[in-house]
Amino acid sequence: FSQRHHDATPILGRPRAVDRVLGESAPHRATTACVGANDSAAIQCLKHFERNGVAVPGDMSVVGFDDSFAAQVYGLTSYNDNGPVAVQAALDFVVDPRWAALADVARDGVVEVSGFVKERSTTGPPRRARSR
Repeated sequence: FSQRHHDATPILGRPRAVDRVLGESAPHRATTACVGANDSAAIQCLKHFERNGVAVPGDMSVVGFDDSFAAQVYGLTSYNDNGPVAVQAALDFVVDPRWAALADVARDGVVEVSGFVKERSTTGPPRRARSR
């Protein structure tokens, strides 16, 4: 997205709007990746690229955020915030606040849980420069 379109979330459910936003970014041929604010936004980008003959991941990499079931269906690379581990850590802390101190994972009352990127078929190095 160009700087002008930093928050396209409200329009992502409408394909023509997605085409307009991404189409206006087309002159920026050096762009090689599209990162969606969530998996739904990233999937709309995938659909736009498919409609416009942009190879994913050859010309463009696409990444989402949530690692939802839809990301699995579409083969979308997505960030997984490791929700089950975060919930377990929160429950353990509520049930026994000493748990965090014993496990040495709490700093200043904060329990850190690492997420991870689930790599699928929508990311990779660009194979070629996109032509104008």
